[in-house]
Amino acid sequence: PAEGKFAVIGGLGSAAGFEKNTREAVDRWIQENPNAAETVEAVFNVAAAAKVAKLAKAAKPGKAAVSGDFSKSYTCSFHGSTLVRTADGYKAIAHIQAGDRVLSKDEASGETGYKPVTARYGNPYQETVYIKVSDGIGNSQTLISNRIHPFYSDGKWIKAEDLKAGSRLFAENGAEQTVQSVTVKPEPLKAYNLTVADWHTYFVKGSQAETEGVWVHNDCPPKPKPTNHAQQRKEEAKNDSHRSVGDSNRVVREGKQYLDSDTGNHVYVKGDKVVILTPDGRQVTQFKNSKANTSKRVKNGKWTPK
Repeated sequence: PAEGKFAVIGGLGSAAGFEKNTREAVDRWIQENPNAAETVEAVFNVAAAAKVAKLAKAAKPGKAAVSGDFSKSYTCSFHGSTLVRTADGYKAIAHIQAGDRVLSKDEASGETGYKPVTARYGNPYQETVYIKVSDGIGNSQTLISNRIHPFYSDGKWIKAEDLKAGSRLFAENGAEQTVQSVTVKPEPLKAYNLTVADWHTYFVKGSQAETEGVWVHNDCPPKPKPTNHAQQRKEEAKNDSHRSVGDSNRVVREGKQYLDSDTGNHVYVKGDKVVILTPDGRQVTQFKNSKANTSKRVKNGKWTPK
């Protein structure tokens, strides 16, 4: 019974007291008591399920039963089939275990590396979000999440439900993927999230996707951190022949100029090299892009000649 499980982890208190604990407190307890990880997760989900049931009764038609304080205190989540980039390749999020190492990125420094998962947990939701994404070179994927999972898009963290057609997502290979559509359906969703040590981010892709994974956060909402994302991407590109544009200033001086119709940013293209600047001249990103992909973006009106 649930009462017995709560007694086992008396350090977290009674059921009522447990429900008030933040997710971070639970994760810290798991790290300190790894042999009892499954027990504490079970208790956490007992409390979570009880609150979901209570909220579901009060939820208005068409609204998520886990909105408001519950979603902020507990978790943002993905469908169990969602693939996570781990040190051993892609793995369904429902099968990730504490101790697995997943690809993560530090929002502050831009450093990328594998970090251990400290917890995996699941929650039920009343609505499901389908996000169709294209990598611009003929590959697409569909990510399935709840409303509030944060994706890194156009320089900030944005909830799944607030993404729009044209939103740019940051991929693990340093390129960008573009949201094609976002659809919210009144379908029940059993979803999962991870807590990732140190940087609290990871990369995911759809279960049938042939594209790279995109960058997501494990907090809802993420805690803001100072970033120098564009500069980090520039530094990373210096040692990556597949991404380096060499002298980005030369690309800006000599490249063809376009205007990004979605963001208003200035796009400079010289051969397969692309540099994107904000209207006030700050670099957003740089990457290598096939001429065919550039032509496709110009043809569909995404980039318009200046």
